[in-house]
Amino acid sequence: MDETELIEAYLHDEPVGVDFFTDLIEKAVGFAGWRFSVEERKDLVQDVHEKLLTNLQGRYYRGEGMRTYVSRIAKNTCVVYDRIKRRLETADITTMELPDPNPDPLRQLLDVERLRTGEMIFRELDHSCKRLLIMVFIRRLRYRDIAQRLSCSENAIKVRVFRCLQKVKKLRDKIEKRP
Repeated sequence: MDETELIEAYLHDEPVGVDFFTDLIEKAVGFAGWRFSVEERKDLVQDVHEKLLTNLQGRYYRGEGMRTYVSRIAKNTCVVYDRIKRRLETADITTMELPDPNPDPLRQLLDVERLRTGEMIFRELDHSCKRLLIMVFIRRLRYRDIAQRLSCSENAIKVRVFRCLQKVKKLRDKIEKRP
């Protein structure tokens, strides 16, 4: 397949395109010069996927080699992440303002558990569900806009969201060990 066909396959969430770009992104993020943990790499790969998808949908790709383009996006994403990480590591905690302690430690513990459960569920979802749920719940795009981006009907998007939410519920029940 040529680059144009791979881009179209990626934009339409076809396995050939997604696998091709995932391999490119993982190679760029997994470069030996970066010392990221496995979890950080997964997050960075997801961030690069999101940026690449946004750029390709916005037609920002200017025709340079696709490997170079993906590598550049991944490199910039890693550089920004690394800078933020270093700032946090070198921050002087004695000068930072601390939030008021939570008067309800049980609620705080439950919030942390919900967050961890959500992260585990999101890691287990396939790429197409992650992408769709990000568009619906994080970017808050309307079904009509998502349908245009994915070149399908609004009803198809509603069905996909419903199925993804079903997967989320099954994963949540599995993680929480509900009968």
